[in-house]
Amino acid sequence: MPKVKKVIPDPIISATIEIRYSTKSEILTTDILGKFYPLFSADFPNVKQGEIPQFIKIQNENLKFLPDYILSNDFYSIGFTTNSIIIDSIGEYNLWENFSQVIRKNLSVLSTLDIVEKIERIGMRYVSVFNEKSSLEEAFNLNLSKSVLMYKQSALKFISEYYFNQYKIIASLDKNAVFKNEIKDLEGVQVDIDITPIENVPENINENIFEIIEEMHSIQKDFIFETLLTDVYKQKLNIEYATN
Repeated sequence: MPKVKKVIPDPIISATIEIRYSTKSEILTTDILGKFYPLFSADFPNVKQGEIPQFIKIQNENLKFLPDYILSNDFYSIGFTTNSIIIDSIGEYNLWENFSQVIRKNLSVLSTLDIVEKIERIGMRYVSVFNEKSSLEEAFNLNLSKSVLMYKQSALKFISEYYFNQYKIIASLDKNAVFKNEIKDLEGVQVDIDITPIENVPENINENIFEIIEEMHSIQKDFIFETLLTDVYKQKLNIEYATN
């Protein structure tokens, strides 16, 4: 089966890598800018504080890893907490070949600080809105709908966990997605894929972590185009396939 090279218009609205780690010594929120800005500011000159105040974050475990500070340029951003780094592609997605080099470079910079005691989690998340309206039943290879007595059921949203080799994949699907900004105007079905290794996580930032990130990217892309999306729905999309 030929591999998907790109979809027109580009459906990707968010691409993120997150590394959570324990530190060799405690880092306070007030230390973050002084520790990270000197190393990353040449490539990421813009600085802003995270949107969630610290006193709220400490009360909610789900907010704990949202960035306290964000450095950015026109194409990428890097968010920091006291024990995580979040690298985002912002604006127009600049292809994996470029994004992966940004990830490699800046995780390597983080490693020079020698603050990471142990990596706790490697996460990759891609959110896409495919610009063709459809039911979830038509768009995805899922058994979602059934009749209950005289009532016909049709799903609006769906979330499920999948397991493949050493990875856990969480897929969140939405049939009524709209995304508009100065670059994109998309309306159709949304696919939100979060993938993470659940075993064999390297303790430190080394070549192994970059191999895992590459594999995660390949798995999430194949999962969408070779497993989730139906042939019927793919025929509605303007897909360009690789020739080799």
